[in-house]
Amino acid sequence: TTQHYFSFDITIPGSANVLNNHIPLYPFGANVLVISKTGSASVVELGDSLRYTVAVRNTSAGVLNDVMVTDTLPPGFRYIAGTSRLGGVAVTDPAGGAGPVLNYALGSIVARGTATLTYRVRVAVGAQQGNGINRAQARSGQFASNVAQWRVRVTGGVFTNEACVLGKIFVDCNDNHVQDPEELGIPGVRLYLQNGTYLVSDSEGKYSICNLTPRAHVLKVDKSTLPRGSRLTTSSNRNAGDAGSLFLDIRNGELHRADFIEGSCSNTVLEQVKARRTHGEVVVPQLETRPGAVLRFESKPATAPQQATDSANQKLVQPRAPERPDALPPDPDGLVPMPGGPTSSIEQRGASHALR
Repeated sequence: TTQHYFSFDITIPGSANVLNNHIPLYPFGANVLVISKTGSASVVELGDSLRYTVAVRNTSAGVLNDVMVTDTLPPGFRYIAGTSRLGGVAVTDPAGGAGPVLNYALGSIVARGTATLTYRVRVAVGAQQGNGINRAQARSGQFASNVAQWRVRVTGGVFTNEACVLGKIFVDCNDNHVQDPEELGIPGVRLYLQNGTYLVSDSEGKYSICNLTPRAHVLKVDKSTLPRGSRLTTSSNRNAGDAGSLFLDIRNGELHRADFIEGSCSNTVLEQVKARRTHGEVVVPQLETRPGAVLRFESKPATAPQQATDSANQKLVQPRAPERPDALPPDPDGLVPMPGGPTSSIEQRGASHALR
């Protein structure tokens, strides 16, 4: 016959000799228990709370009893007491306290039925050292479900190590390296980072970018997007002799300032800047067209002044013109002698202040 036996009494003589017994083989939980897991967010900050939703489905034609769910939290995640809900009804907290391993007893699940469990966790200190992956699995007797997981990316928020860079590109007419109220920002200028990331200045010439790692970066102006006739000027030694690029020495969580200065202040440039400002904000992504001029990222323009590191063949410094023989000797008080000037020390100081 095709009858099969689940157990044998080996104490009875001859019962251990089993021949042609039909043994049913059940896949371990396949198509019987299915579990899925989702979270209320995929990106969280330190201190945030996150809601997990676990759905356990019984795909068999019978009732599954004593269904247990084992949920393993990522490092730094802590269960918030009193937040567990089963089918929208509050249930007792799971075994395991704040985690990381939580054990829920769901009871019985009817045939073709689904039990939905929700609970909340707190993203605490140490969460950034983990991978942010939460895993859950359901069991009922000999049946086990698949392993469901949900991954979140943990950022530091106000405690992050990532930095932001903000700045502006503007026309400097009085050469003081500061944007005065009457000096205009230049819209529509594209700037590149060394990894190819780019940003475009807004209608006021401002730009910003975040999530930068705390290390040295380079910000480069795409000169093809500048107004015709523009002439950038250096503002600090971080230009490294090239007014169109800046070294960004970024530290942990820093808000770094990086400005570019247009120093010609010509009527041609100002008219183009005013025309750009009338178009408002640029909301369409700027794409590189092909065929077209290939972007060049030269480290230094050909018109830049010669630097000490350019070559060993530097021009000699011209000596100053010799002093006139009739020049007056220097004053012991450090005042500039004035031929035919006042003779008293008070009058000399007054003349010196007037010169200043």
